[in-house]
Amino acid sequence: MTSGPAGTSWKEHRESMGKTIAQVSAELRIAHRYLAGIEKGEFGDFPERVFSTGFIRSYAKYLSQDPGPVLADYERSIGIRDDSEMAAKLRFGWVERDRERGSRRATYTLAAGAVLLVGVILAWVTLRTEHRPLPPPSPPPAVVLPSPPAVENAAKAGDKISIHATRRITLKLGNAGGVAGTLNGRRLPPFGERGQVRKFTFGQ
Repeated sequence: MTSGPAGTSWKEHRESMGKTIAQVSAELRIAHRYLAGIEKGEFGDFPERVFSTGFIRSYAKYLSQDPGPVLADYERSIGIRDDSEMAAKLRFGWVERDRERGSRRATYTLAAGAVLLVGVILAWVTLRTEHRPLPPPSPPPAVVLPSPPAVENAAKAGDKISIHATRRITLKLGNAGGVAGTLNGRRLPPFGERGQVRKFTFGQ
């Protein structure tokens, strides 16, 4: 009686049937590597459990063999593999936590450095401001005297308009020939032709 994987007897039975793994793979539509793994008891690269057990049962039915022993080998294999994967995940978790701690420490260090740099810049700006000479006083604002208000009047023939001013009078006539005027009791010469627009300034 040979000791070893239960799938070894399946290989012998397949060969007694005159079948190659390639032929069985084509008939069952199961990858060559999975059939070879079943015969050797090597299940390391097998897919999820539901698919792997399905491959084993299909191959057992094809060979008219009991799937129980090979399924037991498979279950033991994935049990060991699950333990190894759990240990690897735990180790990975520790590494990730250490990496996160290191990342946080680096972030805190950078933040502290940035705060220190900002403080130095603010202190430098404050010193520069304190030692900067005061700007010269601004000159007093110029006083602008308001101009006398403009008076607009539409006069009819025969109307007389009296204008009083202390310094200067500016007249803009829309019909210079139709207007006659006196200044301080003295008659002024004609302002222009009829219908002519002219402008006159009297005084300083």
